[in-house]
Formats: sequence, structure tokens, C-alpha cells
Amino acid sequence: MITIEDILNDRKFSKLKLINNQVDLGRRVSSIESTETPDVASYLTPNTFLLTTGMSYADNQDALCDLIIELNQLPCAALGIKLGRFIEKLDPKVIETANKLNFPLIQIPLDITLGKIFHDLLGHLWDHQNEQLL
Repeated sequence: MITIEDILNDRKFSKLKLINNQVDLGRRVSSIESTETPDVASYLTPNTFLLTTGMSYADNQDALCDLIIELNQLPCAALGIKLGRFIEKLDPKVIETANKLNFPLIQIPLDITLGKIFHDLLGHLWDHQNEQLL
């Protein structure tokens, strides 16, 4: 199975950057999802790499801390956030929460659409799964 480390070490995803420094890069990725709904943790399968702009949390980063805790309990592989769209900068408490849980927060650059990165990550995941089957 593919891991967050595998994704971050792949040249085609070189624009993705870790936001926090205390992370478990060995988290497995079995699915890619993208959403802006705050109750998303209730609908995800384990080991999902979740992508978002954080629109729902622009004015309430405390709720983003709560989301990270929920995602970690699932467990979720990582949270990819497109900073600069709705959230300019993460509050230090968000990073602290993720660090305490070794939960990867990954910055998606402004020049890549969520649709593009979603498609590229999902294609990469499917290619890896097909290789394992063969």
C-alpha cells in the first residue's frame, strides 16, 4: 500500500509541502477525497488522504483542530490544505494539534487546483494498486 511518504517523495508531487514537523509519514493511503463540509469525518473511509481549501474553517480554526482530532481517530492518512484561498495562515494551535497526534498536514500550492491534485493523486494510487494486482 502507498504511504504519505511515498507521495511526498514522488517528483510529480514535489509542490506538496509538509506544514508540521512531527508526523507519521508511514500512514497508509487507500483513498483520496476532497470536500468542504465540516462533518466530513463521518463519511470517510479509513486511510483517506483528505483535500480541502478549509473554507468552512476560515473564521474558526478551533473547529479545524477538532476536525484533525476526528480524522486522526478514523484514522485518516493526512489532510491536504490549500492555504491562501480561504485560510491565509494556519493558527499555531492547529499545527500543535497535528504535531501532538503525528498527523500530517500538507500544503497544496495556490497554483494547483484541488481537482488537478485530486485527479493526480487518485491516478497515482490506482496505478500503484494495479501494479500490486499484476
